[in-house]
Amino acid sequence: SDKYRLNLEPDAITNTTKAIIAIAVKTSRERYILPYENSEESIPSAKLERLRELYERCVTTLPANLSGEQYLNYAKLEEKYGLMQRALNIYERLCLASPSSKEKHNAYQLYIIVAARALGSVKTRPIFEAAIAALDDLEASHICTKYATLETQLGEIQRARSLWVYG
Repeated sequence: SDKYRLNLEPDAITNTTKAIIAIAVKTSRERYILPYENSEESIPSAKLERLRELYERCVTTLPANLSGEQYLNYAKLEEKYGLMQRALNIYERLCLASPSSKEKHNAYQLYIIVAARALGSVKTRPIFEAAIAALDDLEASHICTKYATLETQLGEIQRARSLWVYG
């Protein structure tokens, strides 16, 4: 009968593949990360590499509206067990992959916070500039305000003035 036939349509295959990858990442995370969550031990490098492969496959395969959570989990994994530079690169990829301006805005805010904590406030300037260029006017003006506040705190009054005029 027709209800037991295998659907070989390209869309059905891709959707099935995406679901399988998402499930694989979830179960691998439970298997590889949860035993180390509350301990001071680090994840063995083989398990960390396997998780990286799965997250990479997941964020590149899933559509942009579904991959945001996986990007965040991947970045948190790198922050805790990997390299901070890798985590920052993942946050940047999240910003670029976010489908709507509001989601991009939230992603850039998170990226700025993590970068400031890891690298210092001065190193966030390129991120602020990228955010202003990538966002719609409303979100860009909000980022301009934060950027101007940062420049004021750093004593760069002229830069802050130009941002207030732009934003």
